[in-house]
Amino acid sequence: MSLFRPLLRLPRSLPITRAFSHTAPNSAAKISIVGRLGNAPELLPSENGPDIIRYGIATSYGGKNNSRTSWFRVAYFTNEQNARMKQLMLNLPKGSLVWVEGDAYMHSFEAKDGTPQTQLRVVQRSIEFLEKRRTPDAEEDEAEGEAGEEK
Repeated sequence: MSLFRPLLRLPRSLPITRAFSHTAPNSAAKISIVGRLGNAPELLPSENGPDIIRYGIATSYGGKNNSRTSWFRVAYFTNEQNARMKQLMLNLPKGSLVWVEGDAYMHSFEAKDGTPQTQLRVVQRSIEFLEKRRTPDAEEDEAEGEAGEEK
């Protein structure tokens, strides 16, 4: 008698369903990324659908002598219900630290020179703003506010 015998055996004729979801399984993989914005997010307006906010996230790993950086291209689809999030994202400066969760998929295409290329793309589902990079304008405004309080 085996100690690792399953306690409950299902008949093989029953279909296997996922207990954690009511949706059909798909080919998208979930990904979590903590990194810094490589550039300020840009808005790509759409005539017949939601606007798209596109940005890049850089993550670094490795030691001081062997540091490497990975880049991820992220897209976020906006609508009327998330207009506030749209404004928050468009005001994030380059270098802000964010945590993004989304669906990852591979995109294959042909480059201008005719060579086949493959990219990992991420569609944002949620974002956390961990640290907003200070811009020189914000530092000047803060200094002027403090100088005005001293008078």
